[in-house]
Amino acid sequence: MRPYFFIYLVVVMLAIGSAVAEEPNRALVLPTVPAGTVKDLTPPELHHAAEVHEHAEAHHEGGFYGAAEYLLLRPRQRTLDYALIDAVNDITPRGDLQSVRYDTRSGLRAGLGYRFAESGWDVGFFYTYLHSRGNEFARAPAGGLLYPTLTRPGLTDSALTAIARSRLDYNIYDFEFGKTMNVDEWTQIRLYGGVRFASIRQSLNATYNGRLADSAFAESRSNFEGAGPILGTEFRWKVVKNFSVFTKASGGLIYGRNRSALFETNNGGGTVYTDVASLDRPIVPMIGLALGATWQYRGFSFTGGYQAVNWFSLVQRPTLIDDFSEGKTLPRTSDLSLDGFFFQLGFQF
Repeated sequence: MRPYFFIYLVVVMLAIGSAVAEEPNRALVLPTVPAGTVKDLTPPELHHAAEVHEHAEAHHEGGFYGAAEYLLLRPRQRTLDYALIDAVNDITPRGDLQSVRYDTRSGLRAGLGYRFAESGWDVGFFYTYLHSRGNEFARAPAGGLLYPTLTRPGLTDSALTAIARSRLDYNIYDFEFGKTMNVDEWTQIRLYGGVRFASIRQSLNATYNGRLADSAFAESRSNFEGAGPILGTEFRWKVVKNFSVFTKASGGLIYGRNRSALFETNNGGGTVYTDVASLDRPIVPMIGLALGATWQYRGFSFTGGYQAVNWFSLVQRPTLIDDFSEGKTLPRTSDLSLDGFFFQLGFQF
């Protein structure tokens, strides 16, 4: 019976195949549903969550990124005085204190980094450079005189004219790592930290002539070099498509070495009155604030805004204070602040 069973099975299969071959559409065509008769029952909040998820994934695409930033900053500092103008020569100092002001100058900030996909972490290196200087001239009025403020007491105590100059070289190196998080589809927050290396060199000098000054020259210098940790945060709000505004704050403690010096001559450099140097190892706190706006299209972005940074008690210069005890010194301490505008072109690839 078993052979006949197999023969019967083969015949049945051939018959079924023949029927399918004759009417293929009957077995393969699925019924169609008229357009507009099926409704999307997905809750709106799930659509919103999907959009937020797509936005987050787009933000966390990995790759290299870079930025070139134009700075227009003005350094500000106290203790840049060089003379007191007194309209009357009556041994009683009265009048206006004359100080040098740093010029508003162009600077740059450039950096390169890498953003890791999905995680939102990034790491980068940035360099900031600014050079500024200032020049001032003062003349005593008729019947008056100048009291030099950079010279040693008891020697070059009066003059008729003064030419003062200041100079600043500002070099900052930042190694940063941070993480960007999406609060919602419109708000982002970035937390970052790192290490800052700073080299800030300043000088103030003046040349005096008239009365007791014969091409008298006095110069005060302060050179700081150090490194330390920095922490910061950035909030960004998306206003419309491709356009956002942000605010940024950072701070740090920079430990370093401050070499300062005071040098003074008279008689065209023929007589040295002062040659003093000091070395300090301070911890300098610093804070920075910025706000601005960003326009972004694909891998490119353009950012502009205003920023300010302050270095507390950065400048420490020795000053001779007594004409009887010639070696007595007192350090003059001052903050250094810089503020102005910045314009940045960024890219990611």
